[in-house]
Amino acid sequence: MNIKRGLIAAFTCSSIGAVSTVFLIAVFAVGNWFFNDTTPAEREFDIRWLATAWIVPSIGVSIYLGLTAFTTYSARTNYGFARTLAIIFFVSIPLTSILGTLELTPKRVKSNEHPILYPSELAILLLPPSVVAALLLASRVNIASNDISTIKKTEPSDAHQALGRPF
Repeated sequence: MNIKRGLIAAFTCSSIGAVSTVFLIAVFAVGNWFFNDTTPAEREFDIRWLATAWIVPSIGVSIYLGLTAFTTYSARTNYGFARTLAIIFFVSIPLTSILGTLELTPKRVKSNEHPILYPSELAILLLPPSVVAALLLASRVNIASNDISTIKKTEPSDAHQALGRPF
């Protein structure tokens, strides 16, 4: 297992994910202004709303891409990034929705001022993909170690060659 390579890939992919999410949200807002002929008051409202609206999607994308990169590139054998992302995404989204229905986070009402992200919301966002990525990485490391152990068992011994007779 190459943890250094996995950490570098995780940091790189999570950074790219966060920046690209912010960029896509900004492009969407500007495109919306352009195509819908918005007024300056609507643009000002959108800018105030976007000041906090980009944080949660960028955190989510960073989590998924970072965990996918770490799971893909820290294993000894090469696995596909897109396949790993699909596995983590399609297994953890139902788990996240199940945790979301348990009402573990405080309800958001308009009369109260809430933080951008409660710690329980961050845990619900982080826990399912982390568990799926850990299980996937453990299975990949186990498969790689089993392959290495069978290769070592099937290689001929140097002692057999030293005797000069085939076995």
